[in-house]
Amino acid sequence: MKLLAKFQQSQIEAASLQPQPKRNLQSLRAKLNDLWQAVIGSLETSSELYITQIQDTTGQKWKAFDPITGRFAQFDSEEDVRVWVEERYYQHNFDVNQHNLLLSASR
Repeated sequence: MKLLAKFQQSQIEAASLQPQPKRNLQSLRAKLNDLWQAVIGSLETSSELYITQIQDTTGQKWKAFDPITGRFAQFDSEEDVRVWVEERYYQHNFDVNQHNLLLSASR
């Protein structure tokens, strides 16, 4: 009887030492969700363009996000990305200058 009890106890201890895949998966999901929320939060509070380069089966691509407009874009070349960035920069400066002109005209 003591041998059986000792065997059962060792099985219980061994089971408690085994990784808990479901718990680990939930923990991983929670951590990934926290990371995702942090990324989204930083994108929402920043006005800087976010550009990333990716490699897929058709070659290199660039993905971009403009937090001011909330628009995403994808490009096949670095040159296209540069054009897009310059357009955003000049459009923003034009909008700011137009706003300043309207303010000075209303005074």
